[in-house]
Amino acid sequence: MPRIIEQVRFSKPIVHRLTNVAAYARVSSGKDEMIHSLAAQVDYYKDYIQSNPGWLFAGVYADEALTGTKSNRADFLRMLDDCRSGKIDRVLTKSISRFARNTVTLLETVRELKGLGVDVYSTEPFGENHPFNAILDKYGCTSTLGLGSLTALLTLAAAAFVIRKKK
Repeated sequence: MPRIIEQVRFSKPIVHRLTNVAAYARVSSGKDEMIHSLAAQVDYYKDYIQSNPGWLFAGVYADEALTGTKSNRADFLRMLDDCRSGKIDRVLTKSISRFARNTVTLLETVRELKGLGVDVYSTEPFGENHPFNAILDKYGCTSTLGLGSLTALLTLAAAAFVIRKKK
């Protein structure tokens, strides 16, 4: 009898890559209570990220006593550079206003990060399970034409967050 050789094809193993997660914190005043708040945010995010088994800690970036202007925040700019170089997959922040007070700058920054495949999660007022860039897409706030919508969305979300906290 002739020998039959059958080729067995093995599927490639599925490799689950950890998500590189970083956080950004900023306070806009150099007062002692604000510096304490910044330290508390840094500690919270460090512990929170490291406690998630699917995440790899990519750092906490923090600027103190500075305005929301992008050009003068060293850690914010360093975080953006790390996102551009592929070191970060997700950014957590207490409030999206930490990224920028100026709506146009905010939209440009979030849009750039989305283009890089980086999700931005604002823990207030949306909650940790909602990436901010997906919320922008859902409500059509992806261009400067959506600025009024974004302002209204942020106001409504902040009010809903306060109401949830009071319950």
